[in-house]
Amino acid sequence: MVYGVTTGFGDLATTFVDPERSSELQRRLLMSHAAGVGNSMWTDQVRAMMVVRANVLASGATGIQLKTLEALLAMLNRGVVPLVPERGSVGACGDLAPLAHLALPLIGLGQAWFEEELYSGAEAMQRAGIGLPDLSGRDGIALINGTEQTTGIGSLAVLAAYGVMGAADVAAALTMEALGALSDSFDERVALMKPHPGQLATATNLTRLTVGSQAVLPPRPSKLRDALSLRCIPQVHGATRDALAETTRSLE
Repeated sequence: MVYGVTTGFGDLATTFVDPERSSELQRRLLMSHAAGVGNSMWTDQVRAMMVVRANVLASGATGIQLKTLEALLAMLNRGVVPLVPERGSVGACGDLAPLAHLALPLIGLGQAWFEEELYSGAEAMQRAGIGLPDLSGRDGIALINGTEQTTGIGSLAVLAAYGVMGAADVAAALTMEALGALSDSFDERVALMKPHPGQLATATNLTRLTVGSQAVLPPRPSKLRDALSLRCIPQVHGATRDALAETTRSLE
């Protein structure tokens, strides 16, 4: 017996399922796990889930049929976005409920957005000209056994955070310009004394942003030291950069 192919799932792992009922088994898995609640996820979050799941399925290690993966890719390319409730995932062993909702249009169920209109899953797929694959083998379990809700939302959050990080450096440079700050706090020689990549990256960026400034200058008799809030910018921004880098590595 092969788990989830010729057996049931979970406590039903020892219950034999005739291979002739493979398609029914995979369909019922999606239907039984589509039990999410709450508000709908944003469409960009759902598309992020679809991209990450497609990437995993394309590895060839999940046992999904090529035609099922191609149907998922067609949904992405033609703008069919399943309606996925926010809540329902157990997280630790996979975002099963959200992914089940994501997969429902592939079997003509659920709901999906297409050209800014919400349709039944079957009608959205029909309007987009996407045929419904006949699920069998491991298709159902391959579609839902992953952490794409967590990873997709996390990826979008990190992308936004990098934008905020860049804006924070610009705001810091403008603040230093307005206050006639000292450049020694982000001197490369100072940054290189510590083994923190984020601090060095911040110092490099602040140097770039203040190059040619007539206000942000080295220490001078009239001003020997800045306030701590200015002096610690490379350390504070740098720690944030290091945290983002680690988060990025984990997501990738």
